[in-house]
Amino acid sequence: MTQKLMPLTFPLYGSQLIEASAGTGKTYTIALLYTRLVLQHGQAQAFQRLLTPEEILVVTFTDAATQELKDRIRARLADAALCFLANDPCSDSSLQALRDSYPSDKWPECARLLTQAVQSMDQAAVSTIHGWCYRMLREHAFDSGTLFQQTLTTSMQDIHAELIRDYWRQHFYSLSAETAALIADTFKSPDDLLQAVRPLLNKTNTVITYRDQPLPIADSLSETLNPFVNANSTVNNELARARSLWLQHWDELNTLLDQLRPGMNLKSYAEAKNDADFAQLKQQLLDWAQGEASPKNLLRFGSTGMKLKNGYTAPDHIAMHAIDRWAESVKLANDENQPTPRSLIMQHARHWLEQALQQRIQTRAELGFDDLLLQLDRALQGPRGDHLAAQIRAEFPVALIDEFQDTDPLQYRIFDRIYRIADNRKEQALILIGDPKQSIYSFRNADIHTYLTARQATSGRHYHLDTNYRSSQALVDSVNTCFGHAESFPEGAFLFKTGNENPVPFLPVNANGRREVLSTPSGSAPALTFLNLQCSEPENGVVSKTQYLQDMAAICAAQIADILDSKQHWTFTGDDSSPVRPSDIAILVRDFNEASSIRQALQQQGLASAYLSDRESVFASAQADDMLRWLHACAEPGDERLIRAALATRSLDLPLWQLQAYYLNEQSWEQQTELFRQLQQRWQRDGVLPMLRELMQHYKLARRLQRQPDGERALTNLLHLAEYLQQASVNHVGQQALIRHLSDMLENPGQEEILRLESDEDLIRVVTIHKSKGLQYPLVFVPYAANWRDQKSDKPFTISDPDKPSQRKLEISKSDKHSDSRQQADNERLAEDMRLLYVAMTRAIHALWIGVGLVSQGSNKSSLTHRSGIGYLLSGGNQLDSISLSQTLTTLAEQCDKITVQNISEYPPVPESSQWRQPASPASTARKPAATARHRPPTPWWISSYSAIKAGAHDSEPEAASIDQALEEQQSGRDVSAIPLSRGKREFNRLDPGLHGFPRGPREGTFLHDLLEWACDAGFEQAALNDDERLSVIDKRCQVRDWKDEKTRLDGWLKHFLQCRFRLRDGSDFTLGELKEVQAEMEFLFAANRVDTMQIDQLCTRFLMPGAPRPPLQAAALNGMIKGFIDLTFCLNGRYYVADWKSNHLGRTDADYHPEALQQAVLQHRYDVQYAIYLLALHRLLRSRLSDYHYDQHIGGAVYFFLRGWQSESQGLVFDRPAAEFIDRLDQIFSGGL
Repeated sequence: MTQKLMPLTFPLYGSQLIEASAGTGKTYTIALLYTRLVLQHGQAQAFQRLLTPEEILVVTFTDAATQELKDRIRARLADAALCFLANDPCSDSSLQALRDSYPSDKWPECARLLTQAVQSMDQAAVSTIHGWCYRMLREHAFDSGTLFQQTLTTSMQDIHAELIRDYWRQHFYSLSAETAALIADTFKSPDDLLQAVRPLLNKTNTVITYRDQPLPIADSLSETLNPFVNANSTVNNELARARSLWLQHWDELNTLLDQLRPGMNLKSYAEAKNDADFAQLKQQLLDWAQGEASPKNLLRFGSTGMKLKNGYTAPDHIAMHAIDRWAESVKLANDENQPTPRSLIMQHARHWLEQALQQRIQTRAELGFDDLLLQLDRALQGPRGDHLAAQIRAEFPVALIDEFQDTDPLQYRIFDRIYRIADNRKEQALILIGDPKQSIYSFRNADIHTYLTARQATSGRHYHLDTNYRSSQALVDSVNTCFGHAESFPEGAFLFKTGNENPVPFLPVNANGRREVLSTPSGSAPALTFLNLQCSEPENGVVSKTQYLQDMAAICAAQIADILDSKQHWTFTGDDSSPVRPSDIAILVRDFNEASSIRQALQQQGLASAYLSDRESVFASAQADDMLRWLHACAEPGDERLIRAALATRSLDLPLWQLQAYYLNEQSWEQQTELFRQLQQRWQRDGVLPMLRELMQHYKLARRLQRQPDGERALTNLLHLAEYLQQASVNHVGQQALIRHLSDMLENPGQEEILRLESDEDLIRVVTIHKSKGLQYPLVFVPYAANWRDQKSDKPFTISDPDKPSQRKLEISKSDKHSDSRQQADNERLAEDMRLLYVAMTRAIHALWIGVGLVSQGSNKSSLTHRSGIGYLLSGGNQLDSISLSQTLTTLAEQCDKITVQNISEYPPVPESSQWRQPASPASTARKPAATARHRPPTPWWISSYSAIKAGAHDSEPEAASIDQALEEQQSGRDVSAIPLSRGKREFNRLDPGLHGFPRGPREGTFLHDLLEWACDAGFEQAALNDDERLSVIDKRCQVRDWKDEKTRLDGWLKHFLQCRFRLRDGSDFTLGELKEVQAEMEFLFAANRVDTMQIDQLCTRFLMPGAPRPPLQAAALNGMIKGFIDLTFCLNGRYYVADWKSNHLGRTDADYHPEALQQAVLQHRYDVQYAIYLLALHRLLRSRLSDYHYDQHIGGAVYFFLRGWQSESQGLVFDRPAAEFIDRLDQIFSGGL
């Protein structure tokens, strides 16, 4: 029996349960009970002693709710103190009654107690459940057996990823090849396994089941999987045997098939209808016998699987029996009633991970949010649990648990262990406040059955609040009518009724009423309007889910446009009259897809909206991908492929013609390249945020995005990401480190950076039902009430155990949708949908619109609306048709005159222009002067390269094959044949011999560079000798460039170049094919500590080709790392050399490649700096690897191959071997010593 709660006589001791329906003043009641506890009010109903705020535990479930509750309690205490200090009547009737219950001579003492409580509220024990558990573990570290100092980790993603890799190594690497193959067929990677296991972690009071049976935890993974390995081996052996027999007896079988053809059932053997198809079928069988893929439905060629007409019998042939044996082995290996390898691996990995997490907590003192509850629960159940519970009770003799319907079994067990709920002890108080009708967070492990367990433990001590203070009288009556109708069904409104027992009943509530009234031009607005979508096609009036979403969105958007139409004058009338504003309207949806549908319809009506429930991470947005491309391009402006990718992002919104114009026009493209070089320098100098803002301003991003439907959302995301990256750059120093961090966040978005609200203007609110809980809106639309989510057959699902309601079962099999457990899961889904509907229908203050209709799902063309929440409310789970739906809606409207039904046969067209105009944003306030920075900015740190060092030395033509581009292409592993054509069509000059006629340009240089890299990887000698393979590679790369007529010329050049004997000035000679110790694209990365480029310039000018003029390097300071890729590193006669391929065009004849011209080219492009850095990298490598290393003995020098001049007298070679003093000085410069 549930009693009406009287706030001033409610008992403040023992364990009590308060059921607070939507809008009945739950928070108000909690604050009033708190005030009574501070005053020890109530005589026989009072707590046994005075309490301070530090002793009254108030627990809720979110940080926002915690702060709101604390503020409301503080305000109520302050109001009560003022009431006791005043002689005049209080404005609040409850406080007036509280004061009247005391003699007037006691009022000053009461005021003193209340004032002290207000002053102590900063120390009040008002907390989230997780925050309170964390506090208890720290305060009672000894009794709880935990460490005194523990770090709370907000995201466990990285820890889970690390542990799952440990599990993968420890348990998979040592398995046999057959077992490893079995696992590889099931899980492709550790991340794949973690994705499957994560939903199973930390499921307390939950049994993992497979087809309703508990899933065992294997001691040895290898032993557990052995039967499956053996079964698979049997399958493979039987398949091999069947193939062998078919191949051995093919001639007989071929004849048999011809004989059987007239008797074949054509439904099973459609190929038998004509000779060509039948001949192809037999060829497929022969191919299968020889090891190829099997024809469709191989079983029909076994003796038992043949489908023949009457009068024909399947041949008794050993080969056909072999197919039967193979089929039987497959059936045995895939017994649906036995756990699969996947399920057993998941269970084993789950168990190991949970143990590993506990060990990590002990060794590293790291805790996740779930671990807080687990640790406290284990401590309370442990050997010192009684003492710990007594300590906590002494600290908090009274506890009020808000939103108790959202409690999970673990949380309940913690409070039950401390307060012994069923014992109802008078020396303590545990007050549970909640509403089972609003238990909608099962996806967060909230369990309504836990609430029902507490309800049973508090039997006889149930109270309810019966007056709604939120909604108008008309709306309360309407909701009472609808749910009263549903309560009459055999299972009640919320599907918990059994006979006369109903632990979750719907009890009608009274209405306090509202002063203001929603008025329309024709009078008072209806409180509840059913928008009944009626379709003439098809005849049964059933529409698909997609059509329902589109049509109902258009209907609701048109309705809202009418409400906001200035000519309609929908107003709130009362003490003051005001028109309905967009922000007065809320549209409640289930998810992002529904939100997108309604927002698109609103936009077509010219109505702006804001989606307030986006809990996605900003890293999961399209803008995060775009941002990553921008960073790549700004970090490596020498790679035009990265620049093109950055320019083509959706966020920049550049039209295709403009992108093409940039790429085809050399001057325009150089301007874009120069911009990204400047952005790189801005990044290095000022940080990532100023750089990104400059990029956005240059491309007028704000103006461009305004043209896009979700432009404001996109711009908000970009600014959010820019601010995040600026903060992250403190811990991730350098451009490449920040890029890697952003890339990692894109792969695992998590929930750390939730999307920000794009605007707080006067907009229509689109919000999920889950997010709307606890909130209220003047006008509410629920357009998709007839939509529902089916249980996916391939996803794990949780159900309550019928024998133990407080225990859950997590089913991980792909069970039949008609199985008992899946049917139970769907029933529990429908029950929660009813609770979601209740929450949605109780958010409105004045008016509510509900979208209904006959909706199908998937291939089922009949109406499935009865499986939705609104469908059950109307029909009790019986299938609806157009007649029964209309009749039920009409009946509800007849029972309550505040309910209206709008039958809509077709939705209104989108108007050419809406009467509504979004008001302009208020003028911004005057800006204050910018604050002056009081700290010195940190020295920029980044990863640089030779390209950045020589940026100031202006080239006469682009470098042939940039290091950065080589880096990208090697790391990406992309097929170079897929490189698009360069700007414009580069033509060969057929009048010039050899490579002199080869086109110029960076991509052409990359083409030659890639051919030589391929030759090195394949082996220079092998590449020169294997004419077919070499020509095939060249042909493939020429085709995409429309150079197919030139492949012979290029093939001839490459072959002879690889066989050419080169002579160096140090006396050594070699052909590339003779080199045995070679490494293409050797990567290096070494530190640069505050390096002044002018020092490098001066050193190179003094030691490398001294006296020769060269462009100066740009003055800059390098601080971070220097990276690069050396085209070729080789060992010759015990000495190590670095080499680089250059495709620079110095003239049309061999005579143009004389030594002076080669030296001038080297200095003009500052290749002297490049090979100096390469030699330094080689020097440092050999110094660390060779115990007897000496520069003069082991370093051969630098060789630059100018490929177009390879047949000249100079052979296109530039060779240099700097003195050891030069290398030592350069080493000191990069070490920060000079």
